[in-house]
Amino acid sequence: MDILHVDMDAFFASVEVKDNPELKGKPVIVGGMSNRGVVAACTYEARSFGVRSGMSSLMAKKLCPQAIFLPGRYSRYSEISRELSEILNSFSPYVEFVSLDEAFIDVTHGHKIFGTNSEIAKALIREVKTRLDLDCCVGIGSSKLVAKIASKKAKPTISSPNTAVGAARRIYEVLPGTEIGFMSDLDLKEIWGIGPKTVAKLKSYGIVKVSDLDKVTPEFIESLMKTAGAQWLENIRNARDDRSVESESSAKSISVETTYEKDITECDAILNEIPKLVDNLMFRLKTNNLSTRTVTVKIKDNNFKIYTRSHTLSYPTDDFFKVLDTAKNIVTDQFREFVTQDGTMKLPVRLLGLGLTGLSESLEYSQQNLFENTEKSPITQLLFNVKSKFGPDSIGSASLIKDGKLVTKKRGDSQWG
Repeated sequence: MDILHVDMDAFFASVEVKDNPELKGKPVIVGGMSNRGVVAACTYEARSFGVRSGMSSLMAKKLCPQAIFLPGRYSRYSEISRELSEILNSFSPYVEFVSLDEAFIDVTHGHKIFGTNSEIAKALIREVKTRLDLDCCVGIGSSKLVAKIASKKAKPTISSPNTAVGAARRIYEVLPGTEIGFMSDLDLKEIWGIGPKTVAKLKSYGIVKVSDLDKVTPEFIESLMKTAGAQWLENIRNARDDRSVESESSAKSISVETTYEKDITECDAILNEIPKLVDNLMFRLKTNNLSTRTVTVKIKDNNFKIYTRSHTLSYPTDDFFKVLDTAKNIVTDQFREFVTQDGTMKLPVRLLGLGLTGLSESLEYSQQNLFENTEKSPITQLLFNVKSKFGPDSIGSASLIKDGKLVTKKRGDSQWG
């Protein structure tokens, strides 16, 4: 396979500069504005002060007091991402987006039309610059794993980003047959899919680089990790990744979460937040004509420890009220050990999230269940129709009313705190 990984450069921040040229050359940070916020993206001018994505906003402010903080505009980033999709699909029908600003593209069958991998990458970068006035980097490899890591190598340096404006300087290609050598020199923390806890655990045994995996047996690695993790490390050792670019794969899950500026300390307060999250997810579920079978509630406490609890329904549903009741029941039943008798949370909640999995296409006419409503809810359909015509704030649960107005959670709200 010939796979390209396209990674937009400081995407959210670059879009803000593109839309407001007065920001050009200034340290711009997109992210959470509260004390609980995190940096989503920043310009190279901000990076030169040590600011990084994923860093707390408080730390970013300390490192770069003169930075211009922006809350972000998810709808605008989505709009640009759709335009990027059109560009990528003009080179190949096999495109898989990982997020709004990065995607894999399989160009195995496009060489007769567009030339070599490198020529395709150069043309793609030029097209993105011409049509979107944005920069991107491209990693080239024989697998998704190698291409993803290669795109990181294609990034311009923080100290002199302008020296890499040429298309050729934003491309890193790993030639066929050199994959194992390319991977062996990498630190494990650079590998896509390996988390910090795994890195720390392996480091305690002297395993820091990919080449260090050759010093131990697969059996030893399996004794340290679960079978799936051990197999992934074995694949990394051999630069092996057989996953194809899944251009038409349907969503496997949808989720939403909110980081609160003040910890939630009462169980009732959590239950009051659930309808807002359900309202957001069910609109997205209906937009894609899907049903869900598994509901998951996620809680992050004030020590940043994450807890998740799930419940699987007997059949898929698109019923707003069934999902709402299920989510509330998860909080009251499966999180019972976190609540005192007076309803106070033993561990204050910093973040609350809700996820839907087990997604399937929602049929127009579904089978009847002897003791339940139909799988397809007419009330939910009515809510969706009203929201689609008059906007997401046009109708909703009474519990969403605040100061006399209906307040719903839109995609991207509180995404970064």
